Amino acid sequence: MDFICLKEDFDTMTAQGKCFVTIMGALNEFEREQTGERMRTSILARAERGLWSGGQVFGYLPDPQRKGSLVPHPEEAKIVKCLYDTYLECGSVYETAARANAQGFRTRAYTGRGGVQHAAKPFAYTTVLWVLTSYT
Repeated sequence: MDFICLKEDFDTMTAQGKCFVTIMGALNEFEREQTGERMRTSILARAERGLWSGGQVFGYLPDPQRKGSLVPHPEEAKIVKCLYDTYLECGSVYETAARANAQGFRTRAYTGRGGVQHAAKPFAYTTVLWVLTSYT
């Protein structure tokens, strides 16, 4: 492994150079683990307080008055209710998706953080399953 420093000359072939590279690698790994632990703790704390941590949630929109909260999306809430009712009627996620698509229902179109446009799509098995298992 090579270590390049613009201000000093490090020889990674010597014992001192190898030790330095090993210590730097261990410190980098430690910092990466610390960052992951802080993120997991933060997400768990927000979940325990009932706050939203981001992402697109079908049937809800971010509440402009209360950061971290969601409000029901009126049109999408009707689709979510229809998905539940259809699933209770037929008992099949595949059939629920097929019926939703036959009625012309689509997922939400949105613009991501990077400005990327995401078009509305027909409901797939995984989308319907996620909706049915996420709103309890």
